[in-house]
Amino acid sequence: MAKWINTIEDFLAEAYKFPALRELDGGMLLKADAPVLTTTTGARNIIYGRKLWAQVILNANQFGVLPKEPWQRSGYRAITAAASTAVAGVAEGGAIPDTIKPTFTEIDIKPKVCAANFDMSAVMMDLATKDDVVVQADLSEYMANEFKNRLNRNTLADNDTVQTTGLESVDRVIGSNAELAYGKVNDSAVLDAGDLDIYGIDRDAAASWADAYVSGLAYASGQRELALSHIDTVLQNIRPYWNDPGTNENKVIVTGYDTLARIMQLVKSQQRFVDTQRARITVNGIRTVAGTEVGLDVAAYNGIPVIPDANVLQDTISRIYVEDLDNLSFGVLRELTHVESDNYLALGKIATEAMDFLFGEVVCTKFKAQGKVRDLK
Repeated sequence: MAKWINTIEDFLAEAYKFPALRELDGGMLLKADAPVLTTTTGARNIIYGRKLWAQVILNANQFGVLPKEPWQRSGYRAITAAASTAVAGVAEGGAIPDTIKPTFTEIDIKPKVCAANFDMSAVMMDLATKDDVVVQADLSEYMANEFKNRLNRNTLADNDTVQTTGLESVDRVIGSNAELAYGKVNDSAVLDAGDLDIYGIDRDAAASWADAYVSGLAYASGQRELALSHIDTVLQNIRPYWNDPGTNENKVIVTGYDTLARIMQLVKSQQRFVDTQRARITVNGIRTVAGTEVGLDVAAYNGIPVIPDANVLQDTISRIYVEDLDNLSFGVLRELTHVESDNYLALGKIATEAMDFLFGEVVCTKFKAQGKVRDLK
């Protein structure tokens, strides 16, 4: 007689020759099991994958915002004082004035060498197609970004770090004789003689043409609450020295995320709004084609883009740099270059060694067009 399968129980009984299926509480399916789980020893290995998730700060906004200019020459000649500031009137029929001349000064700027290298053993590289390992290409990508951030940190080093091999910092470029009275970052100590000298220019003796405008507090006076008037005063004093004082083109404000948040709070409290602008910024940075530009949305103050950077110096909150990019740039003698070698005999090890390097320096051609607000809380 043919058997009919009408239920799942009929199917299981026919397929597995069970005489009958009982309910779970009947005891047949209630038995001691030993399942293979994700926690079972030796049963599971995690494949982490190639992507490296960096948990460190890698942005380089200050370095990125500096225009990258080809290295033309190792210095420039500056006019540091006008020939005359008197009226130029001559009486009718009067004597011809004596000849006059401005004051000239020569500024020497030496390119710096910046480099970072790393290596990976040949065994590790050969295992790339066999095991789940970090591969050379991904390590190179991370190290390039880290190198860029190191350059950025260099350009944002404090003003008492006199550079002999590293890049000059924006904090030192935007310095002045008056700043000697303000002390080191966060009122930690007085500034020493020579701390603010730049490109061999002595800023210790007296106020001079090489002084940027710096708003700060005397040493040991603590910090002050940020006010918008601090930024306004800096702009008022540096704007006359811009190539075109009537425009904010090629001007940026660089500060930390904490100070940017404070600026926005102050602006909103006055029932105004921080407008959003599209900033076109030259980024001759790591692994980009020379001259490539990118756009990013940034807040702006009085029409000047505000670029936040996590590496900006903090007294209590971050300092504020107002930068005239017509007169502040990064001179590039050798653009960023990536080289690799697997010549084991030359290296003295069975590995591939890689290096990122560049030759250049932060170059300022007009100090009085730059400004800084410091000693803030």
